[in-house]
Amino acid sequence: MSRTGKRGKAKLGRTNIEVTQLETYTFQELFNIYMFAKEAEGLARIEYFEREDLYEYIYEYCNALAEKIFEQGQHSKAGTYFYKAIQAKKKADAKGALK
Repeated sequence: MSRTGKRGKAKLGRTNIEVTQLETYTFQELFNIYMFAKEAEGLARIEYFEREDLYEYIYEYCNALAEKIFEQGQHSKAGTYFYKAIQAKKKADAKGALK
């Protein structure tokens, strides 16, 4: 990343980071910060779906999140989300069978 010495604000998602700070981070570090924030948002959504017994949404969301994490090479963490998706699918199927 080139260093321009300019000061100001840069937007990264919903986060304002001073350009002087931005210059000290590599692109990968910024991407990791962004993905961590996205994962935290995802976990909050999953918790909401669990409270509301929306197992179909948990399945879809965990599956999508696991694929993204797997593509980043974090296979162990992705496995956790794939497992959570499978458990949600089983609960959704059982819930549907009871109707």
